[in-house]
Amino acid sequence: MAWNRLHIRYGIHRGITVMRVNGVYSSYRYPSQTEIAQAEEVYMGGHEYFLTEKQKNDLTAAGYGQYITVV
Repeated sequence: MAWNRLHIRYGIHRGITVMRVNGVYSSYRYPSQTEIAQAEEVYMGGHEYFLTEKQKNDLTAAGYGQYITVV
């Protein structure tokens, strides 16, 4: 199985998406378009996002701090 180095670098498998729904962060393997549309925040694996300090702290408190990389 070939790994895309970009996804390894950010620590998120390309199939993992972290979403905040009703104020709660959860990880999804393959979210539907409906789930994505209903989410308050969506972070798809293998992409870069500019986070505020509050978003960073919220994701870390929810157990997703390992996915955050300073670039």
